[in-house]
Amino acid sequence: MLAWQPVRALARIAARPPSASSWATAAFASRSLTRLFSPSLPSNAASPLGVRTFAASTVASLMRKPTRIKLKTHSGAAKRFKAIANGMYKRAHSGKAHLNSNASMSSTRLNRLGKTAYANTAERRKLRKLMPYSC
Repeated sequence: MLAWQPVRALARIAARPPSASSWATAAFASRSLTRLFSPSLPSNAASPLGVRTFAASTVASLMRKPTRIKLKTHSGAAKRFKAIANGMYKRAHSGKAHLNSNASMSSTRLNRLGKTAYANTAERRKLRKLMPYSC
């Protein structure tokens, strides 16, 4: 039994009818559960079976603390877009990787493809979901 599992599960385990082979473990579970809820016993007392129980902590520490789920950033979007301070995303133009010599592509077009482009409004809505920690 782990320390973070709810008290309801502990009570359900202690209330199970013991089988013939595990009468000692059922007795141990019910004793440790009563020790968990009885304030009169010291927290470091050993059980009658000679085994130290996990029930030295309070009931509040057995409950799992609510945590916020971490969201994953889409790695493909993170490589292609960069968030800037005003909430927009900048990106690079496509078509500049190869076949851009003087015969294939003019210098005017090459210069235009080298400038920064920005994501439009529809892309921005998608990018906010793909990269939740960027802005």
